Amino acid sequence: MILVVKTLIKNFKNHYYTIIIVSNKAVSPLIGFILLMAIMMGLIGIIQSTALPQWNKAVEAKHFSELKYEIADIDEVLSISASTGNPAKIVLKAGVEYPNYYILFSPSKTSSIISAKNLNVRIKGFTIVGSQILPLEFDNYTSAIVFEPNYFYSERSKLVYEHSAVLRIENNVFLAESKQSSFMKSLISLHIIKAKFNIFATTENANLIFIPISVGGKNIFSGKITFECFDENTAEFWNKTLSGIYGNVVRDKKNITLDVDNITLEITVFEAYILSPGEISESQTVRNLKIINITEKSYYVFRNSTLQLGVKVLDDSNRSIEGITVLVYDNILDKTYTLFSDDFGEIWYTFHASRTGNWKVNFTLSNNIECSGFCWQLFNITVTEKPTDGSDICPFSLQWFNASTEEPIENDFWSCNFFPCSKNFTLNVRYHSSNVQDILVNFARNSSIISVSEKTKYTNIYGNATASVTAIGNGTAALIGIVANCVKILQININQAIIKLPDLTVKKITIDPASPVVGNQVNINAKIENIGNANAGAFTVSFYANNSRIGEVRIDRLDAESNTVASIKWTPKEAGEYIITVVADSGAEIYESNEANNETSVMVRVNPVTTKLTLQVCGRQSTWYVNVDPPDHNCPAGGRFMINTCTYTYPLGTDVKLTAHPPGNFISWSGDCSGSSTCKLHMDSDKYVFAEFSGCMIIPVPTIEPPYPPYPPYIY
Repeated sequence: MILVVKTLIKNFKNHYYTIIIVSNKAVSPLIGFILLMAIMMGLIGIIQSTALPQWNKAVEAKHFSELKYEIADIDEVLSISASTGNPAKIVLKAGVEYPNYYILFSPSKTSSIISAKNLNVRIKGFTIVGSQILPLEFDNYTSAIVFEPNYFYSERSKLVYEHSAVLRIENNVFLAESKQSSFMKSLISLHIIKAKFNIFATTENANLIFIPISVGGKNIFSGKITFECFDENTAEFWNKTLSGIYGNVVRDKKNITLDVDNITLEITVFEAYILSPGEISESQTVRNLKIINITEKSYYVFRNSTLQLGVKVLDDSNRSIEGITVLVYDNILDKTYTLFSDDFGEIWYTFHASRTGNWKVNFTLSNNIECSGFCWQLFNITVTEKPTDGSDICPFSLQWFNASTEEPIENDFWSCNFFPCSKNFTLNVRYHSSNVQDILVNFARNSSIISVSEKTKYTNIYGNATASVTAIGNGTAALIGIVANCVKILQININQAIIKLPDLTVKKITIDPASPVVGNQVNINAKIENIGNANAGAFTVSFYANNSRIGEVRIDRLDAESNTVASIKWTPKEAGEYIITVVADSGAEIYESNEANNETSVMVRVNPVTTKLTLQVCGRQSTWYVNVDPPDHNCPAGGRFMINTCTYTYPLGTDVKLTAHPPGNFISWSGDCSGSSTCKLHMDSDKYVFAEFSGCMIIPVPTIEPPYPPYPPYIY
């Protein structure tokens, strides 16, 4: 007779399993073997259905983390490619290879899909080139690159690279995985990507190739920049991010519009290819370029003088292009020089008038560059001997005047026993006894004992242009007025100068409270000192958080060797690290002895309102546990082949103690705890802890990873 005992065992997922206990005294070896095999197959089935998915989820989590960092590298390689003009490559580990387990069934590989979505970009405004105002227009598209791993066990997620940021979309939740780098307060650097692929799927590595076809070039731009976003979630990210930098941002569904004034704009265009491992031929798209002059094209100079001649390389949209080869032929030397356009697309050549005669300097685009009608610029220079008979070939007559007395002067003797010590001098320009209006006057000096407030000015209806001069030392200096080929020098002799200048500096910044929380008001106090020897008049102190202005304070007066405190209130809206910068005299209203020490910064971390502790416990026996205090709760181990996860929410700053039971079976902590003794946590941010007891056969992959770069994600 065979005695069979059946019992139902319930596991943690409410699945019931039948365990058969058989008396070995009443069972034949064959039946015992069959029963043993049945038990083993049941155990294998449990592992196959419960443990293996957990293991493979960890493999997928690790792959997604690696893929995220590889995609974030795109921005860096594009910047390097833009500066060097060389192609760039990113190798993406697109496929996931699952490990093989003995007698278990595991997928071999899964693929990733890489696709491109074209987004409209429109730039319309103008740039100033020399004395010319040129329209600058760009109406085209850039490509967002979308990465979507086809995981078997985890939720589907998308990583989107657009406009220099890596953005993640998962279950209708949007996160920013990296901080954008294209938009800064004084510089906008756009990487325009022309994807030459639609959809690419692979289980192997994928080579993402970027070939620059329009490299660099900076323009001082004023106008509007409108760009399309991947969807409305990412558009809200850009709206919020750019509003903090520029303020004047308009969002219309998926489109963002900036209205900027006198900002440096840099546009680099790339073609993007994606291939399986292998080589590609790097062929560049033909561009139509042109060169224009940025200095006068005709000159009349004396022998042994020098001239700076300049041109600028532009494309059809009047964007400056750097790194372009231009041949410069100087026929006074009968030589050709090979020069390259700089960051602003400019090329400068110094002409030395070594011989009299009529000479030419020609700037020509290299033969292998397609040009759009303006392939060269010619400069004509007439060189003569300087007259020795006292005659003057200058067509204008120039005369210096004391601006206060309106008396003509050739020399000025200046007893400067007061402060501030300034005078105004007027240069009068005439042609055949008639005043010359709207002619450019350049002011220069030959000594640092004086400063000139304006370097250039146009004459008024009386033919006058006035220079304001400040004495900052004792001795002799020359104030030089230059009109075309004409030069007029005023000798200034300064003595008894009392050099007193204020010097404003930000001595200290304090944040109260020191550990601010999202949504709570923060007091920012800045100690402003005048370490100079003269009183300072009214000036503005500006406060910035991550380059975004958050407030300003007006100081009416600050005496020499005294200090004051400027304070504002700030309410942070997002958690993360902020660089708080305070700038004294942000409007440059005060002339100081040292203009380089007006700014000081400190780092402050803004904490979330609540913090989260994620605890994972792994061990052979589910009766083993970790006690979490507060709330004095036991988080049990998952049992053999399983990991149990417990989460706890605390007010910011709570102290938490973790104790493993029984201590004799506990191995170690990992994550935000280490060692094997009692772990104490101070919840100043979200924490993750992994507790390993004996019999844990799973190598954990932490589910909380540091963001890249080290900024917290934006969540919408």
